[in-house]
Amino acid sequence: MDTSQKIVVIGNGMVGHRFCDMLLRRKNESVEYRLEVFGKEIHPAYDRVNLSKFFQGVNPEELYLSTPQWYKDKNIQLHLGDPITDIDRDSKSVRTASGYTSQYDKLIFATGSTPFVPPIPGVDEEGVFVYRTFEDLQKISAYAQRCKRAVVIGGGLLGLEAVQALQHLNVEPTVIELADFLMSQQLDPEGASLLAEQVKAQGIQIELGRLTEKIEKRNDGTFVLYFRGGEKLETDMVIFSVGIRPNSDLAEKVGLACAPAKGIIVDSYLKTNDDSIWAVGECVRIRGKVYGLLRPGFDMVDAVIGQLFGLDTMFKSPDMSTRLKMLGVDVISLGDALEPQKEVLYRSDNQYRKIVVRENVIIGALGVGEWDTAGKIQTAIQQQMPVTLKDLSTFEEIGTLFDIDSLVASWPNEAMVCNCMKISKGTILEVAERCCQNLDQLIEETEASTVCGSCKPLIEDLLGVEKRTRIKPDKKLIASSIFAFILVFAIFTIPGIVSVQSVQGNEFKIWSFINNNFYAQISGFTLLGLTLIGLLLPARKRVPFLQFGSIHLWRFIHAFMGILSLTTLIIHTGFSFGDNLNAILMTSFCFLNVLGCFTGLAASFEFFGLTIISARARQWRPIMTVLHIITFWPFPILITFHILQTYYF
Repeated sequence: MDTSQKIVVIGNGMVGHRFCDMLLRRKNESVEYRLEVFGKEIHPAYDRVNLSKFFQGVNPEELYLSTPQWYKDKNIQLHLGDPITDIDRDSKSVRTASGYTSQYDKLIFATGSTPFVPPIPGVDEEGVFVYRTFEDLQKISAYAQRCKRAVVIGGGLLGLEAVQALQHLNVEPTVIELADFLMSQQLDPEGASLLAEQVKAQGIQIELGRLTEKIEKRNDGTFVLYFRGGEKLETDMVIFSVGIRPNSDLAEKVGLACAPAKGIIVDSYLKTNDDSIWAVGECVRIRGKVYGLLRPGFDMVDAVIGQLFGLDTMFKSPDMSTRLKMLGVDVISLGDALEPQKEVLYRSDNQYRKIVVRENVIIGALGVGEWDTAGKIQTAIQQQMPVTLKDLSTFEEIGTLFDIDSLVASWPNEAMVCNCMKISKGTILEVAERCCQNLDQLIEETEASTVCGSCKPLIEDLLGVEKRTRIKPDKKLIASSIFAFILVFAIFTIPGIVSVQSVQGNEFKIWSFINNNFYAQISGFTLLGLTLIGLLLPARKRVPFLQFGSIHLWRFIHAFMGILSLTTLIIHTGFSFGDNLNAILMTSFCFLNVLGCFTGLAASFEFFGLTIISARARQWRPIMTVLHIITFWPFPILITFHILQTYYF
């Protein structure tokens, strides 16, 4: 066997970089490979998954997967900004845009994909962008300085990333999606509905079921988008993110088999119709499919590298799982989440979880909102762990699937903990012993959890790292809720001061203060003002300019307003319920605050880990919130009659 062969890699994206890194990690004395890599961009491979961090002030260099020095240290010839434009398959040589030529023994296409832009009028206007590369982001950032509004056409993964980027640029985004719900490739309608609710709560407008037919640019630089059906929308800039097309133009030019709809056609071994050429990543069309996620591209790389070292490694059905945070909302799609099989659902007002079961084995899961154990669920899917009717019933009730906290330790050593990097439990334990259980050192050495990060809780479990998934109860909210309840209890149990027998003593002074019209008016209108301030919490969900600060702080302020209101009520009434209308008003207000106390307590424990307490809190908090709101509505009517009675009757 030739002990030195030249491999040329066309493309230096995440998949191309993965090929170089994994190839050099393999040790084989019988064969040695020399690498030469050609990239179209001026930057070496960078983390496209976190590309939006560019708008948070992160420099491009911070997102590089490896520095230029790394390529030198690994003896990789790297050519940036000089893409290959021609290939002579007979002489096995490549030629770049600058005229540079190089020979190869084996050629790897990792050219990725290009953004799809529909052929409609106006897409070539200045101010219309795609969202794909550093260069795209730099153009968007510069143009956005003159804009207040922007439209993102496409409600998929990249589309919502673009929306997030626009928020960092202080531009008001609107999402236009052709489908009837967001992220239709990853979510079902119910999960997408919750995602849309949480996205809209951030002041982002969403237009679903809209087909853009024309983009018209006005003389003042603004745009009008025309939709099928006659509707239109005005904006200052437009970003397209409606999908990708495999970048197979070069392959087609040099006679490799390509699909009419783009994509280099390969067999199960990722080989093209030329035995010396393979293709990996988004430029590939295999079995009629194009895979636009990172994980399948990495699996393709592993299959090709195995063949280069003499193994019979094929590309099998890939894991299409995705775990990401879209606009601050966790979105999870694991395994065959959209398969038409038995579904078990758990839903709260801010969480949606679904598991898919076939023949008593979990095959997929889908979630919107926080799901601390999703990484373990993903591994359970990979290991085809069976589930019982009791497991399913528990999941339906509290949203967690069996006692998976204890599963990892019982797994066999060959079980995969990090599915992205193919790191087994045995490897992690071996490295952990060598690095003295140091988590950071283990991750650096094995690269486990460096792609999607979902397996990090599993690694922490194996290392005995203290779990961080349990969120502590909100002590301030608990204290204020209990104190408010004590005040209500006091109002109901302490007798009111109705009359006094003597003008001497403190009892007469208190009675005089309560019955003084001037002070009664001050305490009465103070009570009304505090109640109105308390309404800001429900208004926060619907009024854009109030959507700042954490919900925990707002809840505490709301509870504190309740305490001040009850204290003012005691000053106003002297613990006396009064008669007729006054008694009804007093009872209504106290009942309103009792429900507020229970709502606050439920909210305090809502995310207290995966305990039965938190499960019950998540179950009852929405119900208590609704009852709390319902009991408020009689209050404005009663207080109006109370004021009229005081001043006019």
